[in-house]
Amino acid sequence: MAFCSAAAVLPDGIHRNSDAFAQNSAAVEDLISQLHSHIHKVGGGGGPEAVKRNRSRNKLLPRERIDRIIDPGSSFLELSQLAGHNLYEEPLPSGGIITGIGPVHGRLCMLVANDPTVKGGTYYPITVKKHLRAQEIAAECKLPCIYLVDSGGANLPRQAEVFPDRDNFGRIFYNQAEMSAEGIPQIALVLGSCTAGGAYIPAMADESIMVKGNGTIFLAGPPLVKAATGEEVSAEDLGGASMHCKLSGVSDHFAEVLFSFSRSYVFHKKHKTIIFFYIPECKMQPVIDELHGLAIGRNVVKNLYMAGKGAISSPSLSSDYKEPLYDVKDLRSIAPADQKQPFDIRSVIAHIVDGSEFDEFKKLYGTTLVTGFARIYGQPVGIIGNNGILFTESALKGSHFIELCAQRNIPLIFLQNITGFMVGSKSEASGIAKAGAKMVMAVSCAKVAKITVIVGGSFGAGNYGMCGRAYSPNFLFLWPTAKISVMGGMQAAGVLAQIERSNKKRQGIEWTKEEEEQFKSRVVEAYEREGSPYYSTARLWDDGIIDPADTRKILGLCLSASIKHVPEDTKYGVFRMVDMVFGLPWAVDTEGLRQYMSMFGPLDDCIVVKLVDEDWLEVIKNKDTEANPEFCSMFDLLLYLVRLTKIAKKEKRAPAKNATRIYVSRIPPSVNASMFRSYFEDFGDITDLCMPKVRHDRGIRVGQAGDYYVREENSSKLRSFYQEFKLELLGNKLTHGCELDSVDAIMAESHELCGSTLFVDRANLRDEDMRYPSRVAQGGYDAYNAHISAATHHAALGSPTLYDFPGSAYGRRYFGPYHGMGKEIFVGRIPQEASADDLRQYFSRFGRVLDVYIPKDPKRTEHRGFGFVTFAEDGAADHVYCRTHQILGQKV
Repeated sequence: MAFCSAAAVLPDGIHRNSDAFAQNSAAVEDLISQLHSHIHKVGGGGGPEAVKRNRSRNKLLPRERIDRIIDPGSSFLELSQLAGHNLYEEPLPSGGIITGIGPVHGRLCMLVANDPTVKGGTYYPITVKKHLRAQEIAAECKLPCIYLVDSGGANLPRQAEVFPDRDNFGRIFYNQAEMSAEGIPQIALVLGSCTAGGAYIPAMADESIMVKGNGTIFLAGPPLVKAATGEEVSAEDLGGASMHCKLSGVSDHFAEVLFSFSRSYVFHKKHKTIIFFYIPECKMQPVIDELHGLAIGRNVVKNLYMAGKGAISSPSLSSDYKEPLYDVKDLRSIAPADQKQPFDIRSVIAHIVDGSEFDEFKKLYGTTLVTGFARIYGQPVGIIGNNGILFTESALKGSHFIELCAQRNIPLIFLQNITGFMVGSKSEASGIAKAGAKMVMAVSCAKVAKITVIVGGSFGAGNYGMCGRAYSPNFLFLWPTAKISVMGGMQAAGVLAQIERSNKKRQGIEWTKEEEEQFKSRVVEAYEREGSPYYSTARLWDDGIIDPADTRKILGLCLSASIKHVPEDTKYGVFRMVDMVFGLPWAVDTEGLRQYMSMFGPLDDCIVVKLVDEDWLEVIKNKDTEANPEFCSMFDLLLYLVRLTKIAKKEKRAPAKNATRIYVSRIPPSVNASMFRSYFEDFGDITDLCMPKVRHDRGIRVGQAGDYYVREENSSKLRSFYQEFKLELLGNKLTHGCELDSVDAIMAESHELCGSTLFVDRANLRDEDMRYPSRVAQGGYDAYNAHISAATHHAALGSPTLYDFPGSAYGRRYFGPYHGMGKEIFVGRIPQEASADDLRQYFSRFGRVLDVYIPKDPKRTEHRGFGFVTFAEDGAADHVYCRTHQILGQKV
């Protein structure tokens, strides 16, 4: 039997024949050409003169050293190639240090190589930052560190910026000690000068190798020794390889080749290796010694496998994988050079995942965030990409997906093109701050590999929710089309101009339109410059700008380095706010919710409150600080509850003796008895049906202190009330009704308002009338009594249905779970000119008024009636309760 893959194959999403495609391709190609030009320039190190000077000392360049220590023909992922770009007055190519990841005997290692052609290999502030970032990656990914040391130590003119602080030069040695204690190998090759504080790098390494002739280690060089002690000593005698290998024991391996060699290679008899070389500018013997040192370094890494520690076993990706269906070079044409132009992030995903197959998660919910599972070089990954601004639903969806990946130990890849979170009163009322906070917490606490690629914009808090630099992704890369800023330049210019205008007005200074435009243009220019990917990468806000066509290859190497050997448990902090969920199915009660929520941690409280129109309010206060946040997703909660509902439908409850009738409210006025009967005959044979049309005098409901529900049609006001109600509920501040004598006192008086005498009667249930009437008289108080009797009957049968009654305030909210907690009065004959505030003011003299309701005159609005349906089969009514019903497109 053949099976189909559940994952969908994504289209490439590129419209190659459009003018926009051609224009964008040309613009992006210019950006990529600019990137390659900058990378080529820094590849020359400190310039031709510095390179020539290095050659005259018979030394290899740092990238040549890296090329000869990693496995032949393998890839080297160089990090932050443009660090220090235009950062100082003098050029500092690559920040004066080369860092990156490459395989040595099949084991991925972090390589750190000083560039002696750039300021003598001395450490600028950005050099220190880059070195520390390399160590941070190595510590997170448990990569052996190989230091190719050739440095003059700290840059003395900038010693105040390099030396004293926590994350300055001394932190390098602290990290070495910490990693060594964690079992992460530290290997140093001294290929040149190693002076002052830099001497601690090989001294603190697990194993160190020194090259004869060029390699030296000393805390103070010969000139300083002479000045301090008067001793005259050569560099080789003071701290050369021979002395440290034979006398001090600082170095463990002495690199020197004593065997004959041809012009193109040397055969090392002891290590049985061939060392290839051909550097015509150098003398052969010293270069061969350096190559020997690199060969020894390779052997040290090879012998790490003998340690038998799981922490340093080599991670690897599957060799069984599919290539994407589309050419990765097409990635250069997807992201627009103009940030204002939208594009579908699925196009990027289609070009980087195996077989272009993507199993999208919650495709129809929170559509501005794309989430799903895929594979890259056979490794399962979870991908989160932006397709617009983040709404509340998007943030909840992202939180849920991140939690799933953390639970399953699946690496996360973030594809950023985000303008931020949605703003405005509607968004704030929907809880955007709360939902965004959950997403930020999920990103912060997920203990899986996280790799971020900024393909477009990265603005404001969206940068946080999508795992920006502050949230410690294992790696973060930029495309040349990326921009990073707290907000767009035009938006910032508008805000700052408004502030400046207010300041000048307060000072009595006139600000002309021309001055304002000049002010705005300066702000926009500054934001464009500071939002540039080159501004970011120069300051190490990322791990490098990459060619989009290299994205898949780089992600594969980063995944291989980041795979967790032993998964860490993800623990979450306190989700500060109580959660409310609306629209829960009728068949699920508090116990059903508690059963579901207890899967995620102990519950402090779980309450289900029946509200109008089949809306239930679920209030949960979770006190477990390690609770799983999966309940952030209303969608998954409802799916679970729907399953419970289906179970409830299948399991027929033992009906009460007379459970053969149902009460239906809110029937559209255009529905007649025949249509009514036709609709309900699908559920069973109907033996009796009554559908009276009721007109009723205008009425008023006054809820005394402790009444549990407020009628409010406006959803935002209703939500506001829920917040207040929730706090009172959890704080046990509810009052169980007013005293009977309060109502008695009201009824003992005659009441007059706006010149009219009011009709006042009790709104309590009449316990003696528990029989269900088969007919209801037309209109007036008899209809009200019949309504109350019918509702009481169904409440006695355990029906969860809420009822409506036109012209009164009782029915649709009368039989909730807190029935009896408050007392109500019925007021009739209210004058036309009287408002709800008039009545509230009048009745406040008798006690606190919680709610006042005056129904609209049915003569001027749509009139709705009510009716009854009787079934022949016992228990048939129970099946109707579990559904919502529509007649002529209107809910009944």
